Amino acid sequence: LVGSEMCIRDRSVSCSANPTTISASGGTSTLSGTASRTGTRTWSSGSTQSLNSGNQTVTNFSIVSSVTGFSISGSTVTASSNSSTSSRSVRVRGTYGGVNSNEVTITQSGATTTTTTEYEFSVSPTSLSFTKDGGNQTVSIVSRSRPKYTNDINGEVSYGNWSAVSYTASSTNSAFSSTTPT
Repeated sequence: LVGSEMCIRDRSVSCSANPTTISASGGTSTLSGTASRTGTRTWSSGSTQSLNSGNQTVTNFSIVSSVTGFSISGSTVTASSNSSTSSRSVRVRGTYGGVNSNEVTITQSGATTTTTTEYEFSVSPTSLSFTKDGGNQTVSIVSRSRPKYTNDINGEVSYGNWSAVSYTASSTNSAFSSTTPT
């Protein structure tokens, strides 16, 4: 410009995401951003003109480093379902007039696992006979259990180790008694 000197003091671009945490089942986060410029133009005559731009809307967003399971379209970041029990994160930013914004991290939770218990019982002998006068006989009951883990996203099942608990029970005449687990 003839007869002027331009001094741009500050260019600022900011970016935010809502939400910053996405569930393991997948979902979206919406990005928004603002850009502003402050500065002064000084004419050779000594008069000045403000170059403050006010807030401009950022519409150009990008993923800083690619992470499996995340994609971006316009201002929407999409996370596919995450069946891993580990969380994952992606960094995004906005750009306005060649100036990059701060980086924002969007985190997706890892899958949760539902734990239940699987039981197995065996009885030996499977039947008893008593005379009319009764008598003593022993029944052996063996119980074992193990944890069962079910991934809440993909339904994948895994198991822990079996642990055994033994019971001994006896019957005299018509009475039946049991001892505590050993």
